[in-house]
Amino acid sequence: MRSSLFKALLAGVTLITFVCVESTAAQGAPFWNPKQDKYPAVKRVAKTYTYRSARAKGNVTLPDPYNWLERPITDADVKGFVADQSKMLEGYVSKCTNRKTIEQSIRDAFEYDDYTNIDFNTNPATPFYTYSLKRAGDDRYIWYIATPAEMDAAVKNNFATPPGKKFLDEKFLSANNTATIGNWQTSFDGKYFAYMVADSGSKVSTWFFRTFDKPLLSGGPSTPLGGSGTLPDVIPNVDGYFSWRLDSKSFFYTGTLPSAGGSNTDLGSSIRYHVMGTAYEKDITVVKAEPEGADGSNNYWSFTTSDDGNWLVVNGADGSLGYGRLYASKMTGQAISGNMKWISIAPNQEDIMAPLNVIDDFIYVRTSRGALDGQISKAKLDWSKAKQTSDLKTLKDKLPLTTVVPEVKKESLSLAQAFNHDKVVTLYTIDGSYAVKIFNLRTGRFIGQPAPQEHPGSLFIMVPANKGTSIKLIMATLTSPRKVYNMELVGNSIKTTLWTTQSTKGVNAQDFVTETMSATSKDGTIVPYLLISRKGTPKTGTAPVWLHVFGAYAYVESNYYDPIQLSWLNSYGGFVAYGSPRGGGDKGEGWHQAGQKHNKEKTFEDTAAIAVDLVKRKIAAPGKVIGHGGSAGAIAITAAANQVQSSFGLLLGVRPVLDYFLRKRSRGGSAQTDEFGDVDDPVDFDYVRAWSPLQNIPTKGNYPAVLMTPGEGDDSVVAAHAFKFLAEAQRDHPNNPLPMMFYLVPSGGQDNYGVSTDAVVNEGFYQQCFAQLALGLQHKK
Repeated sequence: MRSSLFKALLAGVTLITFVCVESTAAQGAPFWNPKQDKYPAVKRVAKTYTYRSARAKGNVTLPDPYNWLERPITDADVKGFVADQSKMLEGYVSKCTNRKTIEQSIRDAFEYDDYTNIDFNTNPATPFYTYSLKRAGDDRYIWYIATPAEMDAAVKNNFATPPGKKFLDEKFLSANNTATIGNWQTSFDGKYFAYMVADSGSKVSTWFFRTFDKPLLSGGPSTPLGGSGTLPDVIPNVDGYFSWRLDSKSFFYTGTLPSAGGSNTDLGSSIRYHVMGTAYEKDITVVKAEPEGADGSNNYWSFTTSDDGNWLVVNGADGSLGYGRLYASKMTGQAISGNMKWISIAPNQEDIMAPLNVIDDFIYVRTSRGALDGQISKAKLDWSKAKQTSDLKTLKDKLPLTTVVPEVKKESLSLAQAFNHDKVVTLYTIDGSYAVKIFNLRTGRFIGQPAPQEHPGSLFIMVPANKGTSIKLIMATLTSPRKVYNMELVGNSIKTTLWTTQSTKGVNAQDFVTETMSATSKDGTIVPYLLISRKGTPKTGTAPVWLHVFGAYAYVESNYYDPIQLSWLNSYGGFVAYGSPRGGGDKGEGWHQAGQKHNKEKTFEDTAAIAVDLVKRKIAAPGKVIGHGGSAGAIAITAAANQVQSSFGLLLGVRPVLDYFLRKRSRGGSAQTDEFGDVDDPVDFDYVRAWSPLQNIPTKGNYPAVLMTPGEGDDSVVAAHAFKFLAEAQRDHPNNPLPMMFYLVPSGGQDNYGVSTDAVVNEGFYQQCFAQLALGLQHKK
């Protein structure tokens, strides 16, 4: 043990602070010696793809020498590659002699009670709550049922003891503890609990059903998927949308096709109808799947039912941004079938058209029509003009819309959900944070803005079914893992009550400071970012900074709770930064479009500008900016590093997209073209070719350290992205002074990240250990 002495300036007073640290690595310590530490040899093949290029005015052929790594992970050659790379990684991280300390630090960040998915079922004769909870020390979520009286009592003591009784333990959803619940819905009569189970992070799931008198609290090596004690109704090959009918005897759901490990690009999206107690094979296809387009495009069906149970409203989109066709069918007076009467509301995918409810034959929608940042509008449904068809594409009517809740410029209407028949709760994104507002859906009258003082980094809104009056807001920031507010509709106003605040053991949110900073991008645009640190952390140009970036789909990823990031901040000092490059939704839809498709380069320029600004302001030490991003965020950090190699010391890509040409060949890839471009379009090809990370790894100069963490079970962003990128980077930079590797997360996928505490602790260890060794960081005890 030794002591480290540093100075911190706080309120104009110079403080001398002693911090105990474990003796680990000093900057430049010989944990990686490229003359001795050689990368495994990886074979190259003569595979090529040919694309049309507008710039070349003809065809362009791209070599793909590591294409064979796109084979299934079970392939013998791919298994050999993974084994060789994993052996190298394990040898490297074995030099972190403080592994247990790192793991315990991350585990400590889970030391709070994570209450979520709180749902009040008001329709049964005896109303009850369901919720899920992962307590400090638990690996998986456990679901509970509780009476209103039990919940009221828990509110009085800050939920010190979980109210009610355990009903379902997610660790018993499968024999190998890799399954998780991705969606759920209780039937209106309170009899059935429907839950959608995804195994190993797959995008293709299965619906299971059980009654509340059959809890799932045990299991073993022979446990079937979904757990023991389920009802015979089992619905495979589904992807999320579900709605009970009011009589609780039947439901609608969306079906899909198996993913084949991500290689099947045909989604086969359909809307189907199931009657409880009947075989899945007898389900009625209400809206059939549309054929995959010649360009690989797929139609994604989603739907909602009106709260009076009379209307089925379906939306068909072929992209990731929600621009869709919209149709409505009145279910009264006709049988559920594949040849029903429909009204066409929006026959083309020109605008966002998200249905909310149908009231007195008016349909209410969240839409971008005539409103860049979104608004709520309505249209009159004239049933006399409905047409019977089995093919909705034959319907061409486009209904005029009337504004109900008008657009607010630069405040993006990110979400809206109807409740209590004619009320709507909305979520606005304002300068990188969220604001919840409630309106009367019929008139557009503003009712209230609960918890206006809160600016959470993540926010879940739990809306009651049917005519329920209470909404739950479940929010978090990096230093405050869980707050739950109850919003009760009382007459024409909202009463907001703080139900619980859960804090991480040993962490006081008041000990941290959040600053709003900005960088100047290449074209002069001012790009905001948040900076979080312990109060008094000096800005002397010696600290490491963990910079998280996403920058796509108009999403906002800023100041959310992440145990790995909080652990890192507590263990290594320094700062956590959240970048808001163009392409995200931080400053409205215009900010998103400024970094979308042909403007995508701006996302990468903004990301590099933030990294450079952190060093310029002496917040970060040169070479100690850690670029962190998941999925599209991994594109941002690697594309930025490819262009400005010195801007980062380490790249951490989680389930990373690194070969955008492979993304188009994988499940769901065609839906990303509205955000990033279509590689099969000659103009788009030229833009994508200029930034796709794999195809633009620089061959000269030193490259940052790299640790990618692909998921073994990810059938959307397949692990081959990381495999191919690292194989090429290692070949191009065999003598790089910093290592470049990957950790294949067992059974990992996009849809189960963060579900298992043990899995997060393990992945976090590799990330923190890698940073510690590569950047010469010191872990505080």
